Formats: sequence, structure tokens, C-alpha cells
Amino acid sequence: MRATNPAISLFEIFHRIRMPGLVLLTGLVVLASSAQAQPRHVDRLSLDATVATRFESDGVVTAVVHVSVPHRHLVFRREGDVFASTLQVSVVAESDGDRIGGGFAAVRVTAPDYETTRTDEIVRCAVDVTVPGSAPVVLKLKAIVVGTSRSWEKDLRYDPGAASSVPFHFTGFSWNLDGATGRDRIVGGETDTVAVVLSLSAHPDPRDGSTTADLIVLVRNSQDQERILKSMRLSSADGDTLIRRHSIAASALPFGALVMTARIAAADGAALDLTPGRNFINLSIPWDDEAAWQRHVGWLEAIADSDTRRVMTNTSPAGRRSAWREVWDSRIPGTRPTEHDHLLRIVEADERFGQFGRGALCDQGRVYIQNGAPDRIENHGPDMSYPGTWQIWTYRELGLLFRFYDAYGLGDYRLYDTAPY
Repeated sequence: MRATNPAISLFEIFHRIRMPGLVLLTGLVVLASSAQAQPRHVDRLSLDATVATRFESDGVVTAVVHVSVPHRHLVFRREGDVFASTLQVSVVAESDGDRIGGGFAAVRVTAPDYETTRTDEIVRCAVDVTVPGSAPVVLKLKAIVVGTSRSWEKDLRYDPGAASSVPFHFTGFSWNLDGATGRDRIVGGETDTVAVVLSLSAHPDPRDGSTTADLIVLVRNSQDQERILKSMRLSSADGDTLIRRHSIAASALPFGALVMTARIAAADGAALDLTPGRNFINLSIPWDDEAAWQRHVGWLEAIADSDTRRVMTNTSPAGRRSAWREVWDSRIPGTRPTEHDHLLRIVEADERFGQFGRGALCDQGRVYIQNGAPDRIENHGPDMSYPGTWQIWTYRELGLLFRFYDAYGLGDYRLYDTAPY
């Protein structure tokens, strides 16, 4: 959310910004005009693309290019009562500069309101590309938002022969979160367990003749850190089609936005990943993780007083769940935020402000967790007194504004001060 006010008076700027020390009038004039400028886009328009292998019944290898992009990086247009956008993806397979294959797909997405178009909900598009032979190729991807100038281009290197050295491949995935999408795919509340079912088939003719492999079930967080949940031995002696199941309690998973995926690892080091992974959010607090517990107690700064938080920091793992419940059960009904909203704010802070580490631990993340999204965000460029950039968050109901300063214009904003609004 961003708003600027080019008509702001010099007196109001001085009253609201209050630069320390001697401030020249010319510096204020520069600051007033900079409010009209577009803010620097540190969070670039990202598009993720991965390649998976599908083995057809006749042995033909098909490369499946999976593309994902958040709503906020698309361009939506009003169509009647909804906002709509169409993502179009084309892929060309090249070998030594010659085109040997390709594919095309498009997906249309709608949003019920403008706010939904600015979320991190993911839009996915899959393109099938038949690749003749087993030699490595380059998959040249181009994605566009139809009717706009927005586009992305990526080169993906793909080796169809590498997948043939893995004696099994994935044929299906299901879990107990299949009915939910986007922000509704949450565990840690009413759903306290993740249950996964994986279907696999033996490769008809593995390149090295291997008949065994390891199936690894794992999760990946927003910093691309992986945690192995389960490792199971696969053998073609068990049949050509295999079903493997795994369940895990939400409290045993890392907190936050996660990707559930799996990997088939062959003895020679070759591996085949389940693509794409399945996104979900875990709001369950890992009670036995000392560092995680201390962070969660710190994030209660606007919820519990300092004495309560001090006692909580010294609580043993066995008493942490009840200590946490006592804090939330003692709040007056209807008080905002709710426990669910508070935990979601932590996840959102990680996603919004995580370009320099964990977003929930930076200054903007902490303010966001305590107060939610600001009613107004103003961006100001450098002036004669300060070379960096400023961002001002206004909370009308609180009657407060928070001023953040980024000394080098990289998007690394630090809290400078807080003032009445």
C-alpha cells in the first residue's frame, strides 16, 4: 500500500518529519517534491520456474515446466465485478542452437477485489515439452501478462537422461490439505497434522540397472532451508507401482510459510524432485525449539507486559503451551489482534520484509506484527541533509506514525523514530 501527497506544506513536512539538527529550506523543498516520485522497487517482479520429468507409458520423456508468480506481480484489469489477468507461457527446447521442441500454455485468474490482486497468492501454469533423445537441452521460457508489457524470460537447463538413472518416478501426490487454496492452506489450528500420500512407478529401463532408491519427504522454508521429515527405502521388488504414506504433527514442523515436497535419491547421487512443491502455512509453535520459543515471546511485545514475557522466557518446554494459552485466554473477547491474526502477521512479515534476513525480526517486521498493515505509506527520496530514503507508516486509529530510514537506498529500512500523528 503506498500513497503520496504532492501538495503537502513545508510546515507539515517539518512538523511530521522533524529532521534533527539544522535543516535548510532548500532541503525541505527537495523533500516535498520527492514525495511525488515512485519508490525504488527492491522487491523485483519475480517469477519462479522449475522443470520436472514425466515418463509416458511408451517410454517417451516429457519435460514439464512449472511456472509460478504471485498475484501482486501480475497486472489485473477490471472485468465487470471482478479483476482479471491472463498469464501466458511459451517454452522452446534448443540443442546446439537448433529448435527441437516446444510448448505453450495459458492460465486466466480472477480476483474478487483490488486487495486480492496485491497478495502473495500464487498463480501456477504448467507447460509440457516433449524432448527427443537423452542429450541435455536448453529450455527457453518466456512468460507474459496478456495485454500488457509485463514479461519475463528465463533459460532452464534440462537433462532428460539424468532422470533415467533414477529407478523410480512420481506419478501422484495427495494430502489432507487438497481442498484448501492459498492462505486457507493452514495447519496448526483446527488441522494439527499433515498427511501425505505419494504414488510412484518403477522406471521401465533405468539407465544403470539400479532397482533401489531412497524416498525422502521434506519441507522447505522461505529461506530455502530444508528439513527432512522421513526417509523410506524403495525397491522394484515391491512392485512396479508403489504407494507411500507419511503423517507428521504440525508442532514438529518449522513455523511459517513452507513447501512440502519429496525427492527420490538413487545410489549414484542422481535425484528426482517432486515438482512443483505444495505450499502451506504452519501456525503451530515448536515448543521444544528454544530459539523459536524466545522469538515468539519477543513478538508478544504488544500483547503481554514485560513481567509476563520475562517469566515466559524462563518457562521450560513442558510448560510453554499452557503459558502461551494463558496469555491469549486472558485477553478481553473481541480484542485485536486474535491469536490467529497475530501468528499470520509473523508469516506475512517474513514474506514482505525478508530480503535481508528474516523479515519478522527486522524493524518494519516488528512494527507490522504489533500493529498490522499501516493505513498509509509515504516514500521520500534523499534530500540535502540525508542521502538515503525514508518511509513513513501512518496508523490513524493509533494516532501514530513510524519513520524508517534506509541509509543506502537498498530497501534495508531501520526505525528512526515514532511520533504522534
